[in-house]
This record gives sequence, structure tokens and C-alpha cells, in this order.
Amino acid sequence: MADKNLNLKARVPSSTSNDTIKKLIYSASILVKQLDSAVVKAKACRDLFTPEVIELRSQLSYLCVKSMGADPLQCRRRAEELLWKKCYYDVITSAKINGKKSPLSSMEKLFIGNHIEAGIVKFTELMQDVWRRLEDMDPSLKLQLNVLPLLEVKYQNYELSKETREDLMESAQKILVWLGDLSRYRNDLEISNSVITSERFYHQAILFNSNTGLPYNQLGTLTSHDPSRGFESIFYYTRSMKASKNFPGAEPNLKALLARLVTNEDKLISAFSQLFPKLVFVVKEDTTFEVSQLCQVTLGEIQKRLGSSENGSCNQLMDLASSVMMCTLTPTFATNNSQTAAIAFCCSLFAHVLNRVQEIFHMTSRDASYANGNQAHDLKYLDPNAKEEMVDELSDEEEEESKRAKLRRRKVASGSSDQEFSEEELFLDSNSEQESEDDEVLSDSGFHSAEAKVEPLLEIPHEATRILPIFKLLTDWFRVNVEIVQVSNQTIRKIWSTLADILNVFKRCQREIVTHHGTVPLEEDWKFYGVNSMSLVHAQIDFESPPAPSDVLILNSIRIERILQFGNWLASQDNEKGFQVVNGIYTCPAEAVGDKSEGSGAKADLVMRNMAHLWLKSEVQELERRLSPQQKRKKKTSFDFSGLSYVYLVPDVSALSNFTYLIKQVIKSQKLIIVVPDIVISEMDQLKRESAPVRECIRWLESCFRTGNRFIRAQRQNEHQVIPLLTYPKRKDKAHWTLFQILECCHYLDTNQRNVYKTSQNSPIVLFLTGDPVGETEQQTRAICNSIGVEYKFADSLMRKSKTKKR
Repeated sequence: MADKNLNLKARVPSSTSNDTIKKLIYSASILVKQLDSAVVKAKACRDLFTPEVIELRSQLSYLCVKSMGADPLQCRRRAEELLWKKCYYDVITSAKINGKKSPLSSMEKLFIGNHIEAGIVKFTELMQDVWRRLEDMDPSLKLQLNVLPLLEVKYQNYELSKETREDLMESAQKILVWLGDLSRYRNDLEISNSVITSERFYHQAILFNSNTGLPYNQLGTLTSHDPSRGFESIFYYTRSMKASKNFPGAEPNLKALLARLVTNEDKLISAFSQLFPKLVFVVKEDTTFEVSQLCQVTLGEIQKRLGSSENGSCNQLMDLASSVMMCTLTPTFATNNSQTAAIAFCCSLFAHVLNRVQEIFHMTSRDASYANGNQAHDLKYLDPNAKEEMVDELSDEEEEESKRAKLRRRKVASGSSDQEFSEEELFLDSNSEQESEDDEVLSDSGFHSAEAKVEPLLEIPHEATRILPIFKLLTDWFRVNVEIVQVSNQTIRKIWSTLADILNVFKRCQREIVTHHGTVPLEEDWKFYGVNSMSLVHAQIDFESPPAPSDVLILNSIRIERILQFGNWLASQDNEKGFQVVNGIYTCPAEAVGDKSEGSGAKADLVMRNMAHLWLKSEVQELERRLSPQQKRKKKTSFDFSGLSYVYLVPDVSALSNFTYLIKQVIKSQKLIIVVPDIVISEMDQLKRESAPVRECIRWLESCFRTGNRFIRAQRQNEHQVIPLLTYPKRKDKAHWTLFQILECCHYLDTNQRNVYKTSQNSPIVLFLTGDPVGETEQQTRAICNSIGVEYKFADSLMRKSKTKKR
């Protein structure tokens, strides 16, 4: 059999007739049926590895390879998928199912392990054949398949067909994904406890085509089993959903993962798992209050995590930020509420990161002053009276240098702008005005936008090293969202003012010369490799270059250099009175210059650190503006129900949820008794997750039933009566079944309560109120109501007829 495989193409000419291909397909179909039957009959894992079944798989593998050699253009894709599914995937899936019923024995694990290894060898051989074809087609193509096992295989001397480069690239990607799956199965079946090989295969598949969602979905599945990698798994599933060729199973996988992570012991993972569905999925109904609460809880946990020294905490935050960024980078014709909330969340996260970086450098520079013996400035934080004693100890040269430094500061401050900037406003906790000496303290700490004095270089603290990747990632996000930058320049100057101070500190940090590393991709760059929206940022990055060095100082230098480049870009965005670079110093006033009519010294409102809250506030204001005319009309409108002769009013779901105000007015009039059918309550309970009006109505009904009100109650257990001479719909027809249950309640009230109230036989005592009748259903419902003596009305019709204007 092996000799036949190696010399296959020598015997099959390139111009194989269609009859030969049909024979191959027919033979393969017979083997597929036999293998399917064998898998179904297998009661234990060992039944999958009998000599007969192994021979069937060997023959099918031979036919698949032969068909690919006979006509690669037409048969390659189908043959590869058939080889994967029937020879390997179905076998391993069946073994996993049987393993759940009873633990696998050591012999069964050995069978499966050997089968997986055989699959890796087979697909590696196919991969190298595809690779050779790609190299022959395009010699300039650089393919680094360093993740593949080093196996010596004999190339088959196939004649080059008319296969396109795209077909071969797609084939190579699928084979790499299958190699990753085979490696992952070893971990799932506890044959191996390492996932590194699987990850490397999946990442190699992404390099072939980053616009395909399948490899990202497989990475999400691989990482979802590790509780510590929850954020990473969320990102992979989100990337799979947002890919140009998305994977259909990614969305249900993400929903299942988020539902599982809600109960996680990690508060940040739990809070984010509740918030993220509101950002990634388009939900029809979502109150701004719910999103606001979830944002506040999540951002609060993020703030704690930024201050934590736990290993991997900042990597988790980067995966979190990347997931939310993917929600904002999806091209849409109109920005929906979910995307708007995601944008606001990213802005808020950026503000938290800026605040933390500033705190780190402020504290570090104070500690460095103590370590260097330069305590004169820092003691002023602790004891203002100690200043005179320390000044007396200064030498004459130090005093002279201090005077020259003060003189230089005055010149810079007077020449840079007509405004004076107070460092206390730049995210410092003090609101009182500081004297010139205190300004010098802040200048020595590095946080002074207009500081021109040459200061000693600062070391980058370890805490800042952990945060720099997410800092740089968020600056990349701002660069591809120019509209957000322009809006932010007008509304949240304080964030840009803080950024200016941080950039000035970065210029004083010790950095390596990284000119030759200017195009090296970093970890955060690989997160968005191939995303079209990030093409502007990645234009200067060469993803085929050698990986970034592992030296921490070099990595810090690269990130700081690119963050400074973002500052230069930000200054070029037509910011006449905003973010600027003046004499090499980044400046941005924390106060906005108002119009002359408003006074030149008017201050801008203080920036909210929680950007999500800022967005939600504007959303609420917009809703209030839209609803204000309706609210005014409601205040001037009353209802008169004295002309109604009914005793009972039975509403459906649409009438209760969409016309709750009308129902409340009916109760207030004390003219009718409202009976809410059980089926209506059940249906509202199912809809409460999707509809905010339904949730509000349920809360109101619970309050009414709890406190007790004789003019509204729920249907009693015996209050239903079958309607005669009618064919009932099946339970599968949910809408009609619900309608008939409501009508049974109406029929009971009309039949059993008419004698109690002694009304005329021709006068209906029950009013069935609906909110949204539709076409044929409306006519059918009206006919049934007439037959059982029940009045049928629309809620809006009742509202118009009963409405009266107050004088």
C-alpha cells in the first residue's frame, strides 16, 4: 500500500478521463457508507480499531490521495474534507462520546494516540506537498512553516495543474487547522497535557489568511477550558465572529462561554461577562440604566486590577480591551447603541490607564529623589517648615543653579502661551492653589507641560512596563477613530492634558535606540493582524520580520517611541486650541477658551472619568428630549370610562406592555375589573429578557398583586372554559395557542358571571383588549369573540374614544 501511494502519480496521467474520476468517487462513496455504519455500531472505543475498520480507513485514505492527484483542481477540496472527516474526525468524536460513558482504558488511549499521530503524519505530508506547489507557483512567497514536525517525506512528482494560489492557500490553512485539532484532541482525551503545539498550528493557519474565522474559533475553544484565560477566549470568539469570512459556530460558542463565566469567582470576569453581550450582540431593547450599571461595576474592577501586581493581570486587561475594540471596528452603516457603548467604554478605559500611569511615575520620581539624596523638594510634600532647613544646606553652586532653573521656567511659561496651566488640575487630588515652589516639585516629578529644563533620565518602573502594551493598544485604536478624537478634543480636554504630561515624562525616560526595530510587530499588533480597520496603523509594520526581542528595555523603548508618535499625530489633527507640540513639548490646556460673548476666562466642565457614564447621560437627555412632548400631552390628558358597560377587561401581552398607562387609568377609574390571564403572564416572563417595557410591566404587576387591588387580579385556576364547535390549534403554533387560552378565560367570565351582574343578554360584559392585531388573525379573533359574546377592541381605539381634554 505504501508503494502504491508513493508512485501513484507516475501511473495516473495528468489528463485522467472523467470516467476514472467517477470510478474513484463511486468507490469512495461505498467506503464512506461502510465507515459510517461501523461508527454507528461501535459500542466501545476498541470497536473503532478492529482490523476490518482500519482497512476501510486505509482504503479511503488511498482513494482520497489518488483523486487529488488525478484532478487537483476539482477534487482536492472535497477529497481533503472527506479524508479529515471520515478517517479522523468521526473516529475521534465517537471515541470521546464513548469515553464519557465509561473511562477509556490504557489500551484504548494507546489506539487513539497512535491514530492521532498517524493523522498528524498524513496531513503534514499533504501540507508539505501544498507548500511545494505554492513555492513553484510563486518563488517570492515567504512561508515559514516552522511549527510543523520535522518529518522526511517523499514528494510526489505531480504535474502542476491550473490550481490558483488562493485555492492552495485555503487548502494549506485548512490542513493547519486540522493539525491543530489533532493536537488538541490529545489534550482533550488526556493523552497529553500541553496545548502549545495546538496553538502554534492555529496561529500558523491565521498567517495564511487572517480573514477566516475558523482558526480563531478553534483558539477560543482551546483556551475556554482554562479559567485563567477567559478573556483570551472571549477575544478569539469575537474575532471569529467579526472576520470577513466568519465562522457560524462562533456566536453560540461565545454565548455559552459568557453564560458560564458569569458565575466565575473572579469579579472582573463575572462583571465583564454580563456587560459584553450588550456590546457585541445587537439587542433590540436595552435600557441605558442597565448598561450604565454594568459599565460602572466593570470599570471599578478594572481600576482595581490596574493597581494590582498579580502576574498576568495586565494581559487579561489587554484581551478585555481587544474584545471591546473589535466591537467598535466592525463596519456598519449606522452606529447602533451597542457600538456606541463599546466606544464609550474604550474611552473610559483609556482614562483609567492614563490615571494609573501618572500615579506610577509621580510616585516613582518621588522615590527616586529620596534614593539620590535630593530630598529638598520632596520633603515639602510632608513638612513645609522643613524647607528652610534644607535650603540652608545647599551649596552656593546649587543655589545659583536653582535660580537659573527658575528663570528658565518663567521664560518658557511667558513665551509659550497667554494661558497659565495649573498642574494641580491634571488628575491630582489637590484643589488648592500651589506656590511656585510646589510647581517646581511637580516639575521635578516630570508632570509639567511647559517644562524645558534638561532633567536627568528616569527609569521606567516595572508597574509601567506592565501597562505599556494596553496603553499603546488604545492609542492605536484612537488613530483609526479620527471622529472620536475630534469629538474628544471638544469635550474632554482634561484627558488630552493628562496625556500631554505623560508624553513629556516619556521623553525623559531611559530608552534604547530602536531605529532598526521600527517595523517589528509587538504582541498587541498581532492581536489585530489582518483587520482592515487597523491597516493605517499597521502600514509601517512588517509582520514577516523577525519577532520582537525579549529584552524588556528594548520593548519598552519601542512602545514609548510609538506612543510618542501617536502624540505627534494627535497634534496634527487641526487642534488650534487643543493638543499641540510647542518647542518639542506636548501641551494641552485643561481649560477651554470660551467665546468673547461668554467671557474669555470661562472654564470647561470637569471631565468625567467614567466615559460610559458620560455617554449614558447624553443618551438619557436625548430620550427625554424626544419624549417631552408626549409627557406634556399626558399631563393635559384624562380619560373618561363612564360610558363603558363592561364588567371585565382581559388584556393580552401587547396591551399590557405597550399601553400600561391606559391600563393604569382604567384601574384608577374603578369602572372595570382587569383580569390578567395566566398564559399572558407566562409569555411576559419569556419576553422580559428582550423587552424593557415588558420588564417594567412585570414589576408593576408584581407590586399590584403584592399590595392587593380589587380592580386588577390574575386569572384564577378554574377561570377557563372550552369554546365549543371550534378546532383548536396545536401547541406548536404558539401565537394562536396563546390567543385561544385568553379567549377561554373571556368565555368563562362571560358565561359564569353574566347572571351575577344581571346584565342584558345582548350586552357584552367582557372586553378583550389587544395592542397589535394583524391581518387574518384580527378577523378570526373578532369572529370568535362575536360567537361567545365578548367585545373585541384595540387599545389605541379605546384610548382615542375615552380621551378627554382638561380645561
